Amino acid sequence: MLPSETMIWQPEFTDKTLSRKPGTVQLLDKIITIHRVKQVVTASLKLRDYDGQVAEAMPMIPK
Repeated sequence: MLPSETMIWQPEFTDKTLSRKPGTVQLLDKIITIHRVKQVVTASLKLRDYDGQVAEAMPMIPK
């Protein structure tokens, strides 16, 4: 048997190669997550009353 016939085929570019690239996918995931959190917070702060006016999220309580 030839040595090349006994070798296990190794792909040149694998998922492990991608996971070794520091920061590319992880950075994009963080940016998207931060953007989504900002959207949720902004939407929750913009509470609307029945007239369609923007109401305060936490109105001041008179003393």
